[in-house]
Parts: sequence; structure tokens; C-alpha cells
Amino acid sequence: MQVGLIGLNHQTATVEQREKLYINETNQDLFMSEARALGTYEIVMLLTCGRFEVYYVAAASEFERITATLHSKLAGPVSGTSALFYTKEGVDAVNHLFKVTSGLDSVVLGEDQILGQVKNAIASATEKGFSGKILNKLFRVSVSFSKRIKTELKISQTPLSLSYIAVKKVRAKNHLTKDTIITMVGLGKMGGLAIKYLFEAPFKTIYVSVRHPENLPLDILTHERVRIVPFEERYDCIAKSHLVISSTAAPHTVIRKDNLKGLMPNALFIDLAVPRDIEESLYPLSDITVWDVDALKEVSDENYQKRFELISKVEAMIFDEVHAFVKWVEATKVDDLLSAWHKQIDTIKEDAMDTLGRKLQTESDADYAMIDKIVTSSLKQMIKRPLENLKTMENSEKREAYITVLKELFGYEG
Repeated sequence: MQVGLIGLNHQTATVEQREKLYINETNQDLFMSEARALGTYEIVMLLTCGRFEVYYVAAASEFERITATLHSKLAGPVSGTSALFYTKEGVDAVNHLFKVTSGLDSVVLGEDQILGQVKNAIASATEKGFSGKILNKLFRVSVSFSKRIKTELKISQTPLSLSYIAVKKVRAKNHLTKDTIITMVGLGKMGGLAIKYLFEAPFKTIYVSVRHPENLPLDILTHERVRIVPFEERYDCIAKSHLVISSTAAPHTVIRKDNLKGLMPNALFIDLAVPRDIEESLYPLSDITVWDVDALKEVSDENYQKRFELISKVEAMIFDEVHAFVKWVEATKVDDLLSAWHKQIDTIKEDAMDTLGRKLQTESDADYAMIDKIVTSSLKQMIKRPLENLKTMENSEKREAYITVLKELFGYEG
């Protein structure tokens, strides 16, 4: 078995390219079902505003074929995206997930949101039966590791996320004053963080335009300078706003040029969504400024530099964790062989006990149990030494070859 990864992220693809590959939940399930039909044992999809990644487990003999087919299925529908994807396998794939979960591969170094997104991805795949023993373990240990380094190294001690960076950048540009009117379109996780940071800045009013205001947190609903408005009235609010922040989960744009009812001079629009909420035709307008998630990449402050200096420490810790996991995966191959052996031992033992029962003609349950124990122990002794040697063997290729030969000789499947 081999762990594989196909993906792209903010380093290999622009937000325009990433949003073309957006897949809703229904189509994610369809893709994972097709991947299982191809021969993958397990599969998990991790989709965020900054990445599109597929983790999977396949037999070593089928790995190359399955990887090529999955890559074709992902990139095929969107022309020109094939070269944007990276593929990793084995140690490299495992190492990548540890970096992702730790926030080392995020747009904002060490950001916290990715941890929840990783947990949601594996929970969803497990619930739907797409993940299993290998990926469940991989995602579980990577999440635990991330929590540990955040505690030990305090990598996320100072809040740093795209939402934080957006508000910080707005304040640096002097866009927030006691007269500033703001409109929040949608209030997903990114928008929810942004509004909390805005509460610490000067502003006059924030209009929050959402489809389901009943789901808003109490601190937002009761804030004296927040006005809740129906989603259909968002354009009325935008027309009188100096700052517009959008963060819906819509698969299409929700702020379109033709629907605008006017714009404040020098208005600033911030799009925290992928796919983007703001229609691309607004970007070239000379009297407004539009920032998408890629425009928020550049961060240079003391806190960021401190985190950057921690990378080497985290990567050294990741190295140990990755190799411990890979060693565990290798051991599971022996466990599969052990399971098959035990099944055969049970079959042999049952046949032997039937024969012994007829020959000895004993009616004593104690005698029968003792004989059963002796036969079972004797049969297990036969495989004890080979299994111990396989589990302690350092050469993984040699171990794989021995396991394959044993399965063929004994007629075990898999």
C-alpha cells in the first residue's frame, strides 16, 4: 500500500485558477466514489481557499496507474490546469500533510483555520466510508502533532490569519475612521474573524447582509453599531459603504457590476471567498480597489518573522513524526499477513480438534480446552519467528518482497 497526494495550492495556482476547480460537496462525493471504483483503498479531499488536495491510498502495483487517472480526472475538465498540480507519494505525501496541518504551507504562516479544515475533511470522508485505517491514522496524528507544536512553540500565539491580515492592511491604508461605513456580505468563518478584528478598530456602522441572520453569533446580533439586513438588500448597503468585505460559500459571484446601485469614491472591496464573490469586471474600475485572497499574501511584520524563524524547529519535529508513521504503515503490511495466517490457523485447528475429539472420545470440557490451547500455541509458534523478523526488518523493499512471496505461497489475497 502507498499513500499518495495530488493537489495545487496558492503557490502553484492563482485564485482565478483555483476557483475554476471548485467542486461542491455532491461532486466531491462523486469523485471519491469514482476513485474507489478505480482501485483506491481510501481517499480524502481537502479543499480550502488556498488549496485543492486529494490524499489517497492504493496498492503499490496499481499506484502509478491510479495516480495518472486521478490527475486526468481532476485537471481534464479545465483546460490549462494540468501543469498546476503537484503529485507526491510515500514519505513526501505524509510530510506534506504534516506541514499543511501545522500551518507551514498556508498563505499565512502558522494560521489556525487549516487545523479545523483538516479535521472536517477526514471526519466527512470517514463518515461517508471513503477513508479507512491508513488515512484515519495519518490525519489523526498530523492533527495531534499540530496541536502539540502550537502549544510547545507557541506558533499561533499572536492571531494571524487572512482575515487578520486584511483588517491590518485596511488600517495601515487609513481606510478605517470613526466615519467609515462597512458592509459585510455573508459571514462565513473568514468573515466572522474579520468582523471581530473590525470591532477593535474605529468605524461608524457595519451592515451585515446574510441569508440566515438567525445563525449569527449573539455578540454580532447585539452590537450597537451593527445593522442586520436581508441578503437581497446588499447592493443598497454597498452603495453607501467605504469598505465592503465578502465571504460567502456561494459557488458563484454575489457582487456583480450590473447590479450595483452606486459606489462610494475610493471604496475598498475585499473578497475572502474562493470561488470569488466579487465579479471580475469590478477589478479594473478606476474609482475602487479590489483585494482577493492572493492580494493578502504579502505580510512583513515582527510577528510573522518570529514565526518564520520557528519553521526549522517544526520541520525537524515533523521529520520524526513522518518516519514514525511510515514505519507504522510498513508494519500494517505484516499485520495483514498475520491476520491471514491466523485465519488459516483457526481453520487448521478446527479440523484437528474435530479429529482429536473423535479419536480421544473425551467428554471432559477441561481436557478439550487444554488440547485446544496446546494445538493453537503450537501452530502459532510456527509463525512467530518469521513475523518478528519481518517487523524488525529495516529494508522495506526486502520486507515487501518477502510478504509478497509468502502471500503467493500460502495463497493469501491482497
